[in-house]
Amino acid sequence: MAKEEIPDAVRYEARRHTPLPLSEVTLDWQVIEGRISEKEKTKLKILLVVVLNEVVNQYSQIAKLANLDLQSLEAEVFAFARSSVGAEKEVMALVDIGARSTTCSIIDKGVLKRSHSFDVCGNELTDLVSKSLRIDYSRAEVLKNKI
Repeated sequence: MAKEEIPDAVRYEARRHTPLPLSEVTLDWQVIEGRISEKEKTKLKILLVVVLNEVVNQYSQIAKLANLDLQSLEAEVFAFARSSVGAEKEVMALVDIGARSTTCSIIDKGVLKRSHSFDVCGNELTDLVSKSLRIDYSRAEVLKNKI
């Protein structure tokens, strides 16, 4: 595949793997394994980042209101990956359980290999602990955070 054809191929694959219309998201991608070669056929692994346009617009608006010149946005998983200094030779799983979603990421030798967000969240887990143990929500939150 010619280097110029890769962006179209990435968009094609993004359509297959993204549950939203591409018009509603911003895409970015990077080759993380393999080399682009027009002479020989090689397999590439490409990291695809998909962010809702609504999220990008919200951050842009915040920057504008704060009189900041927004240069770029970065998915927080990349900051997590960089913070794992000393673990560059290992395969790691990062699990970020947020209030509204959970993100599971696999980092191999300091390179993000996979990351996926789920609609299962910390609030649901707290609710489950609260109901299962028949305790109030705030006590369940304390117990959950000790785990």
